[in-house]
Amino acid sequence: VQNGKATLTNAGGAVLQPSAASTFEFNTVADNISMGGAGNYRGITCGSGFEIKNSIIVGNDTANCDVTYSLFTPGDLVMDTGNMTGDAMFKSTATPSAPTFYRITPTSPAKDRADMAATLMMDIDGNMRPIDGRSDMGADEVAP
Repeated sequence: VQNGKATLTNAGGAVLQPSAASTFEFNTVADNISMGGAGNYRGITCGSGFEIKNSIIVGNDTANCDVTYSLFTPGDLVMDTGNMTGDAMFKSTATPSAPTFYRITPTSPAKDRADMAATLMMDIDGNMRPIDGRSDMGADEVAP
């Protein structure tokens, strides 16, 4: 989150170029920065054979990626299985050292919306997932 610089054309985020089929799963990629404009990306650019699942990708661009069961910024074109748009409803985006930094609230549309077949058992904070029968999208699992 919040990677890059406004004076760079391609900055902030990741370029994913696997040598074999790979999956980028249960990640939060948000509010990355670049100069913007045609051909300038901030967020994620994928090579062939790369799949993104169960993630939150907001305030970014996403190019050439196969994405399922993920939350995007309102207005983004998201046509694959389980994808949706909405406000991720992060608790805090201002203080990187805060335990609430880019963690979702209990009313986030990402809560309980990951693929039912997902098998990752732990979130970024070491909390077990799922908590309510279905995992949350993104790096954070909302704890009671």
